[in-house]
Amino acid sequence: MNTMPQNEIEERFRWILPILKGELTIKQLAVVCPFAERTIKYWLANYRRDGLSGLTNKSREPHNSPNKTSDDDCHKVVEMRKDYHIGGKKIFWKLNKQNVRISEKTVFLI
Repeated sequence: MNTMPQNEIEERFRWILPILKGELTIKQLAVVCPFAERTIKYWLANYRRDGLSGLTNKSREPHNSPNKTSDDDCHKVVEMRKDYHIGGKKIFWKLNKQNVRISEKTVFLI
């Protein structure tokens, strides 16, 4: 009995299975598959490298953010907004007087 895939991993595996068995080529599968040839190649490479766990979605979040505003600086901006009820320009100006180097645009975005 042919059932619907229960999750993304199972669906992706079902799409690459004919290639693994040697029944179809990537190009032949790309004609009938709703996914791009590049995506099929990506899944196939990940499966060969990591097995079924290679077919899961990977996080695209960066490993680090070197230019991220420090939590301390963010906290200062939020506190100034709360305590003084002032806008971004004045907060930027006051922080610069305190030698806190943060861009005006960043203050507006916090």
